[in-house]
Amino acid sequence: MNNLIVVPTCMLGGCFWPIGFMPEFMKKLSNFTPQRWAIKAIEDVSAGAQLGGISLYLAILLMTAALLLAFGACVLQPAQRAFGG
Repeated sequence: MNNLIVVPTCMLGGCFWPIGFMPEFMKKLSNFTPQRWAIKAIEDVSAGAQLGGISLYLAILLMTAALLLAFGACVLQPAQRAFGG
């Protein structure tokens, strides 16, 4: 399941090739991947941005992490599987 999610979102997010090479609809889809925001933050920091300059990117990454953590806790229920429930 991991490869079915991570690899396509990395492709959409710009990990394998620049976003500029993609068609317009894929550029819009890339805004829904956390990889896109992490890459934008890294690019801005390497260009000299301070922490305040990437705070929006970090907020989006934290919200994505919270959303995925809640999804994993509620839907996948790892505690019940660990205890045989």
